[in-house]
Amino acid sequence: MKSKNHTLFGESAKPDKEHIVQLFYNTIDKAARVTCYASTNYPNLASDIGVRIDELARDDLIIFAISTRRLIEAASFVDRARNISLTLLEPAAKEQRIRFARIGTTTLSRILNLLIHSKTLETFRSETQFRIFAGIPESMEDTILRVTSGKLDSYPPIVLVVSDKGKAKYFSLAELIEIFERCLSEIVDHCAEHNIYLGAEWDFEDR
Repeated sequence: MKSKNHTLFGESAKPDKEHIVQLFYNTIDKAARVTCYASTNYPNLASDIGVRIDELARDDLIIFAISTRRLIEAASFVDRARNISLTLLEPAAKEQRIRFARIGTTTLSRILNLLIHSKTLETFRSETQFRIFAGIPESMEDTILRVTSGKLDSYPPIVLVVSDKGKAKYFSLAELIEIFERCLSEIVDHCAEHNIYLGAEWDFEDR
């Protein structure tokens, strides 16, 4: 039996508007924290602060996934989330550098579930971070060259999530946020059709 908090729009009972509104703004808060991390450019990734930034971001990412899935379920958007694609990546060596290449796609729904039930969750904002995690050796000369080059060593956050079954998935955090924003826009439109008004565009309008 479904709880009233997850009443679907297609059923005869009215959706719980207050609950959906609460979930919406809660999810926005969580998304904002993850977005701040994705756009940060803190220079010293190996410092105590830099390491802590990554740790907090991983915690925020799990909480964001939980909040997003709850909103999707409450807004009767599960089927749509199963059809929204996200690019999967894999590390690849190119000219003695480690870069991430596209290898296929998965769905938004699948990634959210993997994040929530992850066995391992890591984020990488530089080639140095990934090499240390993966145990990929290189000469001292190459290490110094990369680290001193600064901008050449860093890149937008890449997420590694390993499921409890041991399957590893890499993806771009920036792309996840972009996809989430598109999904959120569709949820806002969908809810408005059912007289549930969400988002800034409705804040100053008569309901």
